Parts: sequence; C-alpha cells; structure tokens
Amino acid sequence: MVDPSRRRLFTAHSATVTKLRAPWSVPEADFTDNCSRCGKCVDACETGVLIKGAAGFPEVDFQQAECSFCGQCAAVCPEPVFSSTALKPWQLTVTFQQYCLTYQWVACQSCKDFCDTSAISFIPQSGGIATPQLATAQCTGCGACVAACPVNAIAIVSND
Repeated sequence: MVDPSRRRLFTAHSATVTKLRAPWSVPEADFTDNCSRCGKCVDACETGVLIKGAAGFPEVDFQQAECSFCGQCAAVCPEPVFSSTALKPWQLTVTFQQYCLTYQWVACQSCKDFCDTSAISFIPQSGGIATPQLATAQCTGCGACVAACPVNAIAIVSND
C-alpha cells in the first residue's frame, strides 16, 4: 500500500489551485488521499453539478448546474471523504467581479432572478444602475447565480 503522504509530495505546490469539492467534503488533503475516483457521487448527483475533473476526482462545476444539497453524493460514497450531512454543507459565498454588467452601466439582474434564497438584491444608485448586494447570511453557495450571469462575473469563494 502506498503511503498517502507520498502522494501529496508532488501536489504540495498546487495547493492554491484546489478545486471545489462536493458539499460536506472533508479537507482537500484527506479527500484526495481517500477518494477512489469511482464516480459514484458524480452519477448520483441529481443536478449534474458534480463532474469528473481532470485528475479523476469529483469537482463542482457551477457552469453546469447548481447544487440542491440533496446529499446523494455523500450517501453513495463508499470512502470516508464526506462529513455528516447534518452539518452545514460548506462555507461558500458569492462575489461580484468588476466586470459585472451593472458596474458597466448595463441593467442586468439575472443572478437575482435565479437566487432561490433571495440572497442577491439590487441597490439603486443615484444617477446610475442598481448594483448587486449579497446578504451573506442567506447565501447557501448553491451556485445558481453563476451560470445565470451572462458575462461570468460571479465567483464562488470560501468564507474560511
């Protein structure tokens, strides 16, 4: 059996390029050490937000779909790579990039229209276009707003 810490020897410098894992995933090092890359979680994902990444590990791709937090990924996984689904799924939230259409004086509220939790609102600006504001406490990090953005100006970031 290969010592799991040896696997990290060659990935230590790529730690800042960590891919987003499924909700309830354990920390990245533990995830990659224990995930067998079987694809069961990808197959079980009801929305299709989980994809098989370049290295074979499951990754979240919000351009494909949003996460419904159904828990099927964790339920079908035979490996110890998920924490309890009774816990908060992850510490993610949304940020709006400077190339958001509203910052370019173009009226757009696509992200708000797709936000089921109403975490995104638009604040009128004096003499300008209403700009997005996030109610961080309401944002689940589901990613529904990401694919809705016509200019890819929404990033999902960790609150950690």
